[in-house]
Amino acid sequence: MRGLRLWAAAGLLAALFGCASGGSSPSGGVEIAEFSYYRSVVVPSREVPLAATLVNPAPKDAPFTLRLDLPSSARLVSGAYEIRGLLAAGESRKFQWRVACGESGDCPLVLEVESGGELRQKTVYLPVRSRFWKQTDFLLSAFNPPFALREPPYDPEILVDYQDANFDHLLWVRDDPELLTMVHDFGFRYYLDVADLIGEEKLRGEEGPPAEVTEEDLQRLEEAVLAHRDDPLLTGYYICDEPFPAAFANIAKVVGRIRSLDPARPNFVNLYPYFSEEEGSPDYLEAFLQTVHPELLSFDRYIFFNGWDEREEYLAQLGLIRHYALAYDVPFVAIIQGVGTNGTPAAYLDWRTPTEDEQRWLVYTSLAYGAHGIVWFHWDHPWGVTGNPDGEEVYPQIQHLNQEINLLGSQLLPLTSSDVFGTAARLVDIPGRPGEKLVYSGSEMVVGVYRDQDGQENHFMLVNMNYEEGLDAAVSVTRRLRSLEYFDLGTGSWRPIDFTNGSAAAEFSVVLPPGGGVLFRFEVEER
Repeated sequence: MRGLRLWAAAGLLAALFGCASGGSSPSGGVEIAEFSYYRSVVVPSREVPLAATLVNPAPKDAPFTLRLDLPSSARLVSGAYEIRGLLAAGESRKFQWRVACGESGDCPLVLEVESGGELRQKTVYLPVRSRFWKQTDFLLSAFNPPFALREPPYDPEILVDYQDANFDHLLWVRDDPELLTMVHDFGFRYYLDVADLIGEEKLRGEEGPPAEVTEEDLQRLEEAVLAHRDDPLLTGYYICDEPFPAAFANIAKVVGRIRSLDPARPNFVNLYPYFSEEEGSPDYLEAFLQTVHPELLSFDRYIFFNGWDEREEYLAQLGLIRHYALAYDVPFVAIIQGVGTNGTPAAYLDWRTPTEDEQRWLVYTSLAYGAHGIVWFHWDHPWGVTGNPDGEEVYPQIQHLNQEINLLGSQLLPLTSSDVFGTAARLVDIPGRPGEKLVYSGSEMVVGVYRDQDGQENHFMLVNMNYEEGLDAAVSVTRRLRSLEYFDLGTGSWRPIDFTNGSAAAEFSVVLPPGGGVLFRFEVEER
């Protein structure tokens, strides 16, 4: 190990993850309350953010010296050399670094603090892996997928209808040879459902701390993974829906065993939206990410009720998920409302069926925030599209929107969200990053900005915030442009759009349908 004395400035991670509390110290010295890394998948030579919190629980000020030890295979990317500081009584302070480990294997990072005559340590091990999942297909699916609750014999017409609705992924398929044969006959990509091998009660923890996942459970899981991992149509593994924090340790065991056998495929866990500290809160999300280390994030939020909607709440939920997805460098999937519950056994939920324009708004705002997957809820279920009184009306709406999602998904998949904000005064609760915005307009729109794989910010999406009326908007881009194109959904190709360069900005106009959006790409004029 080579010792590095680091001056670690508080920064982005302090804002993102807050301050942890520490325990008591007999000697009155400074303690390490938290030392964590913020990546789910650690790749050789790729930067990994670290954060640590120091606390002084004593009733008097305490000096300290902070050190980080790195193995010879690791390098420090950012951070200074050494810190000798002072924490006031009761004070906590956050520090950050960025490191990169060059070799596969567990990379040990040791943090030491000298204070009050004592030396305290914490160690984290970065699981650096040369084989890992990288998303290559935009995920478009439905929950529940076909046959999720059906028993044999299996009617192939159910898959015909699903395929005709422009789906190509099944979010989960039971380990049933007859069912899997039919899935293969249709050529669907699929996630293998492994929940039954473990037991839903162990993976959700709804009734409190569940029984631990046993080695016998993991052996059954291992047999299933080994039997299917060579299937080219297998996308990944479906674990569970809406777990409680008490089950996170069990989920981590399941994900860890799968990853040891099939590291190039993802594990799908859908999370609660933000309803409480136990359901979807920032602490909930961070605990899930720190415990499970998932390859992707997924959430659901259904917002159209009889008599009201929760449009702003949905945008806030998108912002929260986007925040953590970017912080941990993982893609996220949005599960959105396709139908209501009126006239069904679930009428007590008081959901109404969204119009196509409202469904379009859900799709395009999710894409503007950077979603790399869309899943419709509910599909093959007594009150899903296949059994809902509104099913015949909803089916062609989703079928049409899926065409657009498939076209846009291929364009958005190589891009990473770099900013999202609202253009009008009423949308100040979508502030985006500080500083000058890429786009300005007096019309109410959500703007998603994206970077390409070279780190160049050269794409943006405009979304009509209004899902009741169309929009004809004048737009200003705060760059002089050499070219501006929009993605034409009618032809599936990029087409130029007229614009006028001013002294420091380009002006153009756009027409957006209710709840709809348009994806643009541009080149900046060279000076």
